[in-house]
Amino acid sequence: YGYLTVSLIQKLIGSSQSDSLIGSGSTLLLSGGAGGNDTFDAGGGGTTVAPLTITGGTGGVNTLDYSNDTFGSVNADLTTGVIDAGGALKYGNQQVSNIQRLIGSAAGGDTLKAGAGVTYLSAGSATAADTFDGGGVGTALAPLTI
Repeated sequence: YGYLTVSLIQKLIGSSQSDSLIGSGSTLLLSGGAGGNDTFDAGGGGTTVAPLTITGGTGGVNTLDYSNDTFGSVNADLTTGVIDAGGALKYGNQQVSNIQRLIGSAAGGDTLKAGAGVTYLSAGSATAADTFDGGGVGTALAPLTI
């Protein structure tokens, strides 16, 4: 299908290939679909009452990327899947699952906690101090990279 730009879409489900899905303030769902290595950008979607749901596709390595967030810090706990990126006035609130890689904001001051299956935590492009919590994941065969 190639490269598509659409508007006024609230729910977006990717393909079996590697997709790049970017939400907006009105997005309710981003799903990676049935495979591939998917990349997600919440785009400011979700509130504390109605968080944007982000579900990584099966069978791939899925990345949630907040490096475009210049509004404020991200507090992400991948053990619970709850992410607070400053609420509706900043980069939204999200509920996520099946994410293996997490990249922090451009604003810095992020708190990023890994959960089961997570293999990579990274600061965004900011120079502000970020806090990382490996969450007890990672093994000799599959280490967590921070």
